[in-house]
Amino acid sequence: MDWVESQACRQVVEENGIDIWTLKEDVSNLLCQLTQKQREILLLKVNGGLKEREIASILEINQATVKVNLFRARKQLKYALQMQAVA
Repeated sequence: MDWVESQACRQVVEENGIDIWTLKEDVSNLLCQLTQKQREILLLKVNGGLKEREIASILEINQATVKVNLFRARKQLKYALQMQAVA
């Protein structure tokens, strides 16, 4: 299931009058600002629904590296979305 198809996302979109296609485009653009490793890990986690240990195994990296990259990616996306909301 795509993240936009989730019930929680649909509810936020409807409550705030957000255009779903604009949201998808904005998130896609923000994902491009992440490092390749951060993007891969985040997409495996969010879209793939994988656990950190599964991602570590697939990418042949340490589980701590997965956690650090997830944290940094989420932090960067959150900051970028907050800056867009202010603008």
